[in-house]
Order: sequence, then structure tokens, then C-alpha cells
Amino acid sequence: MIGNLNAFDPRTTLSANSPYNAIDNYATAVSTKFRLEIEQYHSMYSFNKAVASLNQYTNAHLSAFYFDTLKDRLYTDALDSPSRLSAQKTFHLQPQLTGKAQHIYASDWHATRLQYVDHDQLQSWEPLMQLRDTVNKSLEVARSQKLITASLQASLRLSLPKSLTLPVPASELANLFIVSDVQVDQSGKELSVSVEKASGDKCPRCWTYTSQQPESLCARCESVLS
Repeated sequence: MIGNLNAFDPRTTLSANSPYNAIDNYATAVSTKFRLEIEQYHSMYSFNKAVASLNQYTNAHLSAFYFDTLKDRLYTDALDSPSRLSAQKTFHLQPQLTGKAQHIYASDWHATRLQYVDHDQLQSWEPLMQLRDTVNKSLEVARSQKLITASLQASLRLSLPKSLTLPVPASELANLFIVSDVQVDQSGKELSVSVEKASGDKCPRCWTYTSQQPESLCARCESVLS
């Protein structure tokens, strides 16, 4: 996280008008809830619960979800792109785990207030996280059937009920599910996920199967490098 803040200047980027996408907004809400839990557990001397909360946050949220969705934006988007700046802004606001006791002693801790936790944001993401679990299971089935060997080889066709409201634009779903393409039909009555092999060629830079020709850059990478 700290390494990706190289050349990031919060004085110019952390403003009311700075970019912030839906995934990063959700990550910040989860982070705030985690900070509040940690403070409460320590105030009650429930250190075992604090450690359990820390493990849940770092393993289930950061490692298994958030960091996976970030790799593409951080390493392939333009340095000053809104999507990359949004990720850096989130990193800057995340609680950092210090490596030495001296760092802990020298650091200030800003208390988190209950009203800072965006419960509406967290609740709006619950259906999407359940959908992500369903997608991951479908991708595992596709792997076992030798249809794909990696999730980026997949193209998804999602049939969603009209009652399901997604907290992110459909254009961000491919990044969220770590696939090359997602097509959404929200006129169905039940949820269904279809996994197909992506029709494009592999981009040698970002590894998504969105190139028009073999060994050629996709349109996004061409734009970044031009």
C-alpha cells in the first residue's frame, strides 16, 4: 500500500472534487467500520476479538477482495488517471499497520466516531458481494471443465432480477470480478451466471483478453502509452 503512494501528494489530491470510484468508496466504509471495532475491542480489553477483527479485515477484505480489484488500475492505468488517483486516495486514508514498536510510539491515533461509519454504503454492497461469491463459484466450475485456466480468460453473461440494485456501474463489474468482459441483462426474474471464453486476444500489457489481434495492445493500453 505504501509503495503505491509514491509521488502521491495529498495536498493536491485530497479535495472535495478529487476522484473516488464506487469500489474505493466501499473499501473506505469497510475500513472505517474496522477502525471503530478495533477501538471498541481495545477499550474493553477484548484483545482476542481485536486480533480476530484484524485477521478478518486483512485476509477477507484487503487480500482476497480489495487488492485483487486494484492491481489492474494501479499498474496499467495512466499515472494521473482518475481511477488510479482514487485508489491512491483510499490507500492514504487506510489504517497502516506499523512494523516496529518505535513507529507505534511515534504515531498519533485519530479516534473514529460512530457517525463516520457509512452503514447505507455497507448494506448496499451486500447483494453485490453475494453475487461475487456466485460468480467465483461459476468461474471455478469453468476451470474444472477446462473452459478457462484463469479468470481473465472469461467473459460473463449475467441475468439479474429487476429488484437487484447494483452499487457500481456495469462498466466496473469486469474489474470487480477480475474477468475480461461482463454483459448484464437486468430484465430476468432470477439470478443466473454464464461463463464463456473471452473472444478477444490477450493484451501483453494488462493481460485482459480484449485485444483485436494477437500480441497487440488493447485499446485502453494503447491510449495510456500514446
